Amino acid sequence: MLELRNITKEYVTGDESVHALRGVSVSFRPSEFVAILGPSGCGKTTLLNLIGGLDHYTAGDLVIDGVSTKEYTDGDWDLYRNHRIGFVFQSYNLIPHQTVLANVELALTLSGVSKAERRERAIEALKRVGLGDQLKKKPSQMSGGQMQRVAIARALVNDPQIVLADEPTGALDTNTSEQIMEILKEISHDKLIIMVTHNPDLAERYATRTIRVIDGLVTDDTAPYVPAPKEAEPEGGEGKAEDAPKKKKPAKRNRKEKTSMSFITALSLSLNNLMTKKARTLLTSFAGSIGIIGIALILSLSNGIQAFIDRVQEDTLSSYPLSIESSTMDLSAILESVAGSSTEVEDMEDGYIYPNNQFGQAASGLITSFRQNDLSAFKDYLESEDVNIEEFATLQYQYGVTPMVWRDMEDGSYMAVNPSKAYELLTNFMGNSGSMLGINAWDELLDNQELLENQYELLYGDWPTEYNEVVLIVDANHRLSDLSLYALGIRDYEELERLLGGEVIEPDPNEKYSFRDLVDLELILLLGADCYELRDANDLTKGANDIRLDEARLNTVLEEKGIELKISGIICQSPDAAAVSSSGMIGYTSALTRYIIDATKETEVGQAQMNNPNIDVLTGKYFPSQNKTDDQKKTEMLAYLAAMTEEQKAVWYETNLPSLVLLEIVYDRGMELKEDPRYTDDEEGIANLQADVRKELEANPELLITMMQTMGYDTSKLNESAMKIAVNMIVNQCSDYVFGLEVLATMQAMPNYEAALMQRMTEVAMLGTPAAKAEHLMTHMEGQDALVIATLWDQINPELSSSTYGLNCRVLGIADPETPSRIDIYPKSFSAKEDITALIEAYNADKDDDEKVVYTDYIGIMLKSVAIILDVITYILVGFVAISLVVSSIMIGIITYISVLERIKEIGILRAIGASKRDVSRVFLAESMIVGFGAGVIGILSTLILCIPFNMIIRGLSGFNNLGAELPLAGGIILVIISVVLTLIAGTIPAQIAAKKDPVEALRSE
Repeated sequence: MLELRNITKEYVTGDESVHALRGVSVSFRPSEFVAILGPSGCGKTTLLNLIGGLDHYTAGDLVIDGVSTKEYTDGDWDLYRNHRIGFVFQSYNLIPHQTVLANVELALTLSGVSKAERRERAIEALKRVGLGDQLKKKPSQMSGGQMQRVAIARALVNDPQIVLADEPTGALDTNTSEQIMEILKEISHDKLIIMVTHNPDLAERYATRTIRVIDGLVTDDTAPYVPAPKEAEPEGGEGKAEDAPKKKKPAKRNRKEKTSMSFITALSLSLNNLMTKKARTLLTSFAGSIGIIGIALILSLSNGIQAFIDRVQEDTLSSYPLSIESSTMDLSAILESVAGSSTEVEDMEDGYIYPNNQFGQAASGLITSFRQNDLSAFKDYLESEDVNIEEFATLQYQYGVTPMVWRDMEDGSYMAVNPSKAYELLTNFMGNSGSMLGINAWDELLDNQELLENQYELLYGDWPTEYNEVVLIVDANHRLSDLSLYALGIRDYEELERLLGGEVIEPDPNEKYSFRDLVDLELILLLGADCYELRDANDLTKGANDIRLDEARLNTVLEEKGIELKISGIICQSPDAAAVSSSGMIGYTSALTRYIIDATKETEVGQAQMNNPNIDVLTGKYFPSQNKTDDQKKTEMLAYLAAMTEEQKAVWYETNLPSLVLLEIVYDRGMELKEDPRYTDDEEGIANLQADVRKELEANPELLITMMQTMGYDTSKLNESAMKIAVNMIVNQCSDYVFGLEVLATMQAMPNYEAALMQRMTEVAMLGTPAAKAEHLMTHMEGQDALVIATLWDQINPELSSSTYGLNCRVLGIADPETPSRIDIYPKSFSAKEDITALIEAYNADKDDDEKVVYTDYIGIMLKSVAIILDVITYILVGFVAISLVVSSIMIGIITYISVLERIKEIGILRAIGASKRDVSRVFLAESMIVGFGAGVIGILSTLILCIPFNMIIRGLSGFNNLGAELPLAGGIILVIISVVLTLIAGTIPAQIAAKKDPVEALRSE
């Protein structure tokens, strides 16, 4: 059954080696009572530990049931100790914080025995040793003899084949020693009992066999046992007995037989241990909860403010418009696309730079979200008698027209008021952020006089009734911002220049202005078109002069063409108004906008631009794709290339080759399509062209995706609806014959593009020198069709206008009164917003996707932005507070390590009864988990308590009874989970240290 063959054990300490066993060979019968005698330090306990699998031999072999243990894994040793070995120690080695019953049950727990059977077998084992009435006691409540009986019961509960007793009576009196020996003698009738003792009298009286050990050698054996030869022979053939175990591998363990401590048992062990140190555990959990409290308070405040913002949105919605613009997009889709580009790089390597496809993501978002609203049709719908929009909303039409205003100063000079010199000065100093300060704030007033009078209080004068009358807007305390004073020329803007230069200028505490002084300001309106004079009315390519750059000429034009604006009154926000519709310093009526639009049509520059939509009359350049003939463009392109050096031509050739190849294959296919009689430049031919384009796109949507990818768009977010919109947009644009041919040709040529490009790239690369590439480029470009070269020239020509026709119209004040650039709908109440939404949905109901209108809810976006900012601040604060949480977790890890040091003997006991390293690690991880859970719960409860006085303070200071901190349930649960996870991570190192403890050394610790 059990055989030791030439076992040696050597301990290495520094440079010295100690031989505890020197070639011990001994075999044991399946059932006998063996006493091992010898003086201290002779190797008795080492021999016992080797037999029990707590320690491992240096050389030789331990054979169990004819199987060598040389190839035993840690799991095999754990299973061996749990199922075959029972330990009885001199110092009992009971776990002090467990009951007697729990100590005995522990070995069965590792064996995977059910709870009911485990309890029954443990009670039976305790009854067998006479302790059936001591089940609930702790070891500290028992005598030495009783504790040794518990140890024997624990050793027997798993019905082991071998019981190892290390000085079982060394700490007991004579009477108790005899009782223990009687129990062991009784057990030896059907088990192998191996006992280490110093007492030869006990060995003689109770043992059936005595083995004496001196200096690591067996010197005497009163009943030696030699196994039958067949037990030592290898299976399947002949061989030397000593070689047999080497050839015979241990049998594979059944999965059900492996030792494994359940997590519930680990939790129980740890919880019982922690309960013996209640004060320390509570303090540790409280310290760990500090970070949780900080984060929970921040989340509570953030959640409370967000709820408050939602309520404010409902209260103030009626004062903010729903805006429908002629060109709009789904901002949320773009933001989501951009956010998607911030994902981490997978498999990132040091030494490399990776692209952030933020622009591509945004472009993809633009593809799916960009919309053109037909505001002319929608305006007609809103003004129809069936809608009755006036019942629940006020309409405001915007045309992108900005009044150009100067002030007639007392010295006879003119100062720009809108846009103002002060604005330009601040913009130069601060960049575009200067526009956020409200200096360029001339706002068009609502056409609803009743709503205006509800929002504003008239302080002086009258409301404007004529197109050239405006009002000055001050705040509720009758103040005008210093920036507005500079912008209006009331304060010298040179003072602002000195202020921005770093000079400290103390404000005059007595500074004030009478209503009369302000309404007497002389303001002059000049049309945007009158700010320019054509250089040659017969040759628009010569451009126009900006008269604002010539002060003398500007003064003359202001005197000749300027329109006097009168400040008719001064208004401020009404005390009863929750919000107002204007944030500007000057408010003007829609009549002024209409006057600018009508008057601009009569100006020379305005008429020139409207009659010549292909030319930028301000610069004399053509708008993109409308410059000259194709042959002229080709000539310019060749001259542009001819001016380059050979090296520059070679680089240009390689850089622009992809675009050139694409244009060439599209052109070739386009020429083939142009010869097709179905595609003619008439209504029928264009209809055929559009139908085939749609058929191509719908039958082969990958063509659309390929085209977009070729242009650099990320098409990963294109859904079915977005694809349909994109198809409709392209088909509608194909009403232009040339564009339609180009689209169809592009789609049909695209499958050949990649192969053609690779071929051309190879050809160019094989040319070798820059000179050869330059010569080939010029020859190829001269022989290429003019349309291809012209198209490429449009893409790179530096002489085309950087503006567009639409931008020029805005600058000059050109607009169609029937086609607004934006429609603002102001709900009269929160419920009215629902009516407006229903109205828009009714308009969209019978429209195709590309004909529907989309709107912008400004108050919703604004408060959503506030919420986003609030989230960012919350994340930052949480990040700072999380540091304390990490520190707390590290502290818990240190406390767990201290617990490891305190429970070293318990580690040895667990290993002795068959617990694996993983089981030991699980015990201390369970302890960390309990402390972390306690920290999380304490943190959440403390937060809930702290929120009570915290909310009282916030509400008292703010005056809002509905403002306060509210901890969300999900947030509280997540924080508890985070606390547990962090403490588990912090406890990993101490748990691993515990798992690696040597069980023999652990049992010797005190």
